[in-house]
Amino acid sequence: MTTFAFDGPAQVRVEIQMGRIDVVASGRTDVEVRVSPSNPQRGGDRSAANGVKVERVGDRVLVTGPFRLAIFGPGDSVDVVVEVPEGSHVETANKYGSTHLAGRLGVVRADVAYGELAVDSVERLTVSGGHGELRITDVTGDAEVGFKSGSAWLGRVGGSLRLTGSDGPVVVEAVAGPAEVASSSGSIELGTLGAGATIRSAYGKVRVRDAVRGVLKVDGSYGNVRVGVRRGTAVWLDVASRHGAVRTELTDDAGPQPDEETLEVHVRTGYGSITVDRYDPQL
Repeated sequence: MTTFAFDGPAQVRVEIQMGRIDVVASGRTDVEVRVSPSNPQRGGDRSAANGVKVERVGDRVLVTGPFRLAIFGPGDSVDVVVEVPEGSHVETANKYGSTHLAGRLGVVRADVAYGELAVDSVERLTVSGGHGELRITDVTGDAEVGFKSGSAWLGRVGGSLRLTGSDGPVVVEAVAGPAEVASSSGSIELGTLGAGATIRSAYGKVRVRDAVRGVLKVDGSYGNVRVGVRRGTAVWLDVASRHGAVRTELTDDAGPQPDEETLEVHVRTGYGSITVDRYDPQL
């Protein structure tokens, strides 16, 4: 175990080739690093744990594991636990394994090539994901997330969101700022959109549960599109499907009142139906 004293939030970077990274934020005034072999009975894991370098460089704590090419058999795996003060800025890189970030953190960048990522609460977030599951509960500000295959679930994003996925489902519960979401193959499900969105989907259905205001653009190729418009929001529709039905329960009126929220909905899809209806958050 290695401990470094800090007066306030710290800056931490953790980089390993294989294993598990846990960063836990709490009301402490130091950074504590614990390293152990993933399998204490395995010589390669013990050697890798002993080879992890932990150092403080200025205001940064660096945790760097050894990188060895495993041609035959499993690679050498380590478990790293870093406890930090709340609001600390964190960078992680894990090529094979899981990364878990718990507590309230500051600016976070996470690179995960193969494996899962779980994030509790951060100020700003950048994720470079590869193949695996992403679960992000709360981002106070902006978020930029990408992955190649697997799945992505985001709870709340308080700022803007940019999310790209190649293969796998995407679920976002709420975005306060403008959103850009794109997927090559996989469903896209968005909850409450507070400032509009641009959505692109090649193969997969698109569902927007609660569009509140702004401009919503959906460009789909294969898959149904369903949009829910917040009750009380005046909406302008521009929707078309080349090979599919268009349905809406909305009725024409004279236009928005001065105190009404307004929303533009533009939807284009090739093969699939389009449905636009009302959403009542009280129900």
